[in-house]
Amino acid sequence: MRSQCIDDFIYALKRCLDFLGGCPKILVPDNLKSAIIRANRYEPELNRALEDFCNYYKITVLPTRVARPRDKALVENQVKLIYNRVFARLRKQQFFDLPSLNEAVLEKVKRHNQTRMQKKPYCREERFLSVEKNHLDPLPKKNMRLNITGN
Repeated sequence: MRSQCIDDFIYALKRCLDFLGGCPKILVPDNLKSAIIRANRYEPELNRALEDFCNYYKITVLPTRVARPRDKALVENQVKLIYNRVFARLRKQQFFDLPSLNEAVLEKVKRHNQTRMQKKPYCREERFLSVEKNHLDPLPKKNMRLNITGN
């Protein structure tokens, strides 16, 4: 079962980078225990596994500020939107294995990313490919071996 434990968190980050096809320069996680041991505005203490992961991928970690909901507003809205456009639309379907569920989720996510945004002349996928993907650093040539246990 997947959770927010450090192993699952790092695994999800790695899959995300693979899906995007590159590495962002900055990662802005919430102050979840899997990422941040001690929150501090100037020098947060990162979980060792996350620190190693981000060093390997050359990503700087800047956690959100504690008790600053505005730092998370855009992400929270996107979570709600994804829930409505992906998971809510799959709720009446039955899946008998994980690969078929993943395939259905991927199809809904792709459709969501190809839907034109309100008040914008483009969709999320077009924006990512034309502007944002160029700013990603390449993935390391050698894949990082995920062997994470504990903090």
